Amino acid sequence: MTVDALTPEDVAVLSETRLAYAAQYRFEKSRLLCLAAGVLLDRGLRQYGLRERSVRIARSIYGKPYLPDHPQIHFSLSHSGERALAVFSGREIGCDVECIRPVNPAVAERCFTPEELAMLRCSRQPEVDFFRLWTCKESFLKALGTGLQTPLGAFTVRLRQDAGAELVQTLHPSRWTLTEFARPGCRIAVCEEAAPNSKHP
Repeated sequence: MTVDALTPEDVAVLSETRLAYAAQYRFEKSRLLCLAAGVLLDRGLRQYGLRERSVRIARSIYGKPYLPDHPQIHFSLSHSGERALAVFSGREIGCDVECIRPVNPAVAERCFTPEELAMLRCSRQPEVDFFRLWTCKESFLKALGTGLQTPLGAFTVRLRQDAGAELVQTLHPSRWTLTEFARPGCRIAVCEEAAPNSKHP
């Protein structure tokens, strides 16, 4: 969802908690993105017969939001630039959206593994691939629930030009699927815990 698609009718259905949370942002665009994420959360919850304003949302010790009264519903929110994103699942899930923009090379050196850095050095589109890596890595950490408390360099994402991305990690015993999306000017990644009997690699 883009912020220009947000309407007063959308905002009117949100809880006082979400409105107050959005009001804490200093800049108008950030407030609108927070509201847009809340609207997407409400739309997703409707599929389960729930509404954002009527559910209890708690946060883990690392700040991950969850529904203590509905543990079967997992969700993740993200926003960047003009876009907000929400995803839902019956298993742990995380998402990230990032606008493609110039990047300080020192950020990659500080956050990425040697394998990832080698891939970037050979890339024909290093800025795009930087954000492919970043969104995949952050979506995994959001699915884990630790966020950036876990270093981005603690695991590796291998990018495939024609077959998505592969997660190489020893942080959690579950298997995880990475799904990427390209939108004008941005990259999106969703990481979801695989079903116990899944044959996904």
